[in-house]
Amino acid sequence: MNTSKDNAYEKRLLNIFKVISWLDHKRWNQEEWIDVLPIKFVEEVITPDLQPSQKILIHWLIYVTNRVKQADTIWERNTDSIKNLVVSYSADGWSEKDIARLCKKHENDIKGLPADLESIKRTLILLLEYDKDIIGFITRKLSQWDSKCSKKVCARIAFSLYLLSYKGVGSLAKSKKGRRKEQDGLNKAMDDAKQVLSNNVEFEKQFERWHGRRWHKRIWAALRDYTKCEPLREIFIEGMADTEKKKIWREGFNKQLELPGDIWNARFFQRCIEPITEAMAVNGKGASKVVRELWEKIKCKCPESYPEQFDVSFDFAPRMCAKNLCAICPFGPNGAEDICIPTQDKCCPVALTSCGYVVKCSSEQGECILKDGIGKGACENS
Repeated sequence: MNTSKDNAYEKRLLNIFKVISWLDHKRWNQEEWIDVLPIKFVEEVITPDLQPSQKILIHWLIYVTNRVKQADTIWERNTDSIKNLVVSYSADGWSEKDIARLCKKHENDIKGLPADLESIKRTLILLLEYDKDIIGFITRKLSQWDSKCSKKVCARIAFSLYLLSYKGVGSLAKSKKGRRKEQDGLNKAMDDAKQVLSNNVEFEKQFERWHGRRWHKRIWAALRDYTKCEPLREIFIEGMADTEKKKIWREGFNKQLELPGDIWNARFFQRCIEPITEAMAVNGKGASKVVRELWEKIKCKCPESYPEQFDVSFDFAPRMCAKNLCAICPFGPNGAEDICIPTQDKCCPVALTSCGYVVKCSSEQGECILKDGIGKGACENS
């Protein structure tokens, strides 16, 4: 039987989820969708007359390199070089050896670790089996999976992308020297991935083993963009020939998406979530696993929420937690009451201050939960 203290922790958690869901809605409904994509990428990839599969492949390959360095730097540096690589790749007549030479030609232009460069080459080689079409690759079994295992469609797509670009690469290509020395092993890993992708029985067998440890930051961040970022979602759907698959994709898999698991997610969790986990008997390790386990406990009471929404902490934590702005934080002792000044047709000051989101105030339509103080006092560090 729950004690009053247990109920208090659950209520606090529920309020956190509600505020996070509110912020996530603001994130993806900003005044200009350009606010959610790097400007360089918009100018060089979204706007130009490229095929949908080319645009999504460029986006995917940039995400392959999106680690260690500041994200803005990576997208600024690699957009042009990876676009040029993909445009060349899209021409007819490429063999596996041709692609290896093509990638080597472009490697000096791409900012990335040795494993990233190997992943890019491997991706382009394996996509030869799918007409170089990454959208076709991602959706190749969409109708089948949606019919037979609808609750794990997104996870199977993520596993497919893991096989396409990552499995076995990181451990063998840790350095330039290691990459050269281990090329035979890398080629074998690529061949193994190809076999798994082409064998339904083996795919399902390996998927079930992978599913329990499926948190891979770059996969989930990219996949999230294809389902939640309006311009990329529409480009993705445009690149699908099958009407049934388009309908399935539009319906979405948002509740199946995993939290990418950035360092800022972890810092937010240290402040707001970790004090709750012990009280609610959550034993998972890592922000992604913990948030899903917690969500399972409250999802019926907060149907608009889902785990990936906690990625707003990537924007929230550096602005609020790192600067100790508890006095104006939605989770602080005063809530956001000092900066929540409902004004029709003006930008929401809470979304702008806490996350940098440029979105109109919605209080006049009765849609704002922040003005009612939800989330106030939820952070024990405040």
